[in-house]
Amino acid sequence: IPCIYFILFEYIYYSALLSNYRPVSNLHFVAKVVESVVVRQMPQYLEEAAYLDPFQSGFRPGYCTEMASVALVDDLWRARDRGYSSVLVLLDLSVAFDTIDHSILLQ
Repeated sequence: IPCIYFILFEYIYYSALLSNYRPVSNLHFVAKVVESVVVRQMPQYLEEAAYLDPFQSGFRPGYCTEMASVALVDDLWRARDRGYSSVLVLLDLSVAFDTIDHSILLQ
């Protein structure tokens, strides 16, 4: 009858040895710090440099998609009152980026 023996090794961790500290273990912390800095600074930079369209409502503080919808309906009603014709085209591009070859985007 075969037997299975579990041999437990006690790993002795010497905190004085520099080789016990792997840089990989610190990446999570560094990534979180960099992410928090980017989250704070990127919207401010995009706003100051005027890279964002003034009508963009998503992912901006003080703007919401409900207000964008109200503004859209208001614009359509104003155009109707003036006798203009309006065409509204809505595209769902949520899956579009999954179908693109990412190596082309990186070039």
